[in-house]
Amino acid sequence: MKFEGIHWSATALLLLACGGPSSGGQAEPAEFPQGQTAPAGPEAREFEPPAQPTKRAEANTVRVEPDPQCHASGPEQEVRGKLERRDLGHQVEGLFLQSADERWLLSYGIPEDLTPLIGSDVIVTGTPCTRHGRAIVGAHFNPTRVQRAE
Repeated sequence: MKFEGIHWSATALLLLACGGPSSGGQAEPAEFPQGQTAPAGPEAREFEPPAQPTKRAEANTVRVEPDPQCHASGPEQEVRGKLERRDLGHQVEGLFLQSADERWLLSYGIPEDLTPLIGSDVIVTGTPCTRHGRAIVGAHFNPTRVQRAE
């Protein structure tokens, strides 16, 4: 498409930006269903306020939201080991639990609440799991609670 022959006036551009000559320069108020003041669902993301940090659990015990893409492959258990941060490649870090006999992948990324426990001996409660979708090869563990070992 060629725009060489088009000459826009400042008035025409202003009218286009403001919605035309009949709008009076102001947009119509948005109408949301059922009296909502903001959209809901995926389109609401652009209207969401920045996330606020949640109230931190005590430093020795952290409850973890289970990963919905990790499907249990065994019963709930407690595993004792050292919490480690490891590079997974592509500028992604993972959170691992190195137990006496196995290295478990707990999380893709480092949950903020668990950062103070990295490098500590911990007891992790959760289930061994199989992660569906994109996953690295290795033993996955879906934690529900991480507690500093004494």
